[in-house]
Amino acid sequence: MASLLKKRNRIGPSSLANINKVFETLFGPMDPAAEFRFYVEVDGLVEGAFIECSGLRAEREVIKVNEGGANYYTNHLPGRVTYGDITLRKGVMFSTQLWEWFLLCAQIGFASELDMTIIQYSSYFNIPARWYNISHAFPVSWEGPNLRTDSNQLAVESVTLTFKTLEVKDWDLISLAAKLAV
Repeated sequence: MASLLKKRNRIGPSSLANINKVFETLFGPMDPAAEFRFYVEVDGLVEGAFIECSGLRAEREVIKVNEGGANYYTNHLPGRVTYGDITLRKGVMFSTQLWEWFLLCAQIGFASELDMTIIQYSSYFNIPARWYNISHAFPVSWEGPNLRTDSNQLAVESVTLTFKTLEVKDWDLISLAAKLAV
């Protein structure tokens, strides 16, 4: 009897796709997510005051191997994956946490690594469209605001982070409920 219950309660990839189809049938087709709706979560705490996030990039090195006697082609083999540095920009507030994190790494002589998630939200619903999980991030540069007396622009500071791995997670109804602890 217990083995029958386990088989009935299993949720596989095909049933997850069906749940997403039901959701799209009820609420309409899902449009691409807007680039202006995102939050940054560092070690489980939302740091949502960022106005720009750039540099989310992964690139695979290609190793070219010339085979002896075969002069009409070159073999291309997959190599290591490297990630670009991420730059986060935000309006200057009373908090100096970005500067303190950068300074801490400089003073102790090694990186104070943090895991973070960039959560991109959908255009129409207040639900996440995609998660960018970044592991072992630490700051490599900090830039303060440009200060000018003839400007009425927002004062913006930025921090550039390097990291070890990037994981991109698409949303589905089951993982969304698990992430939001519904």
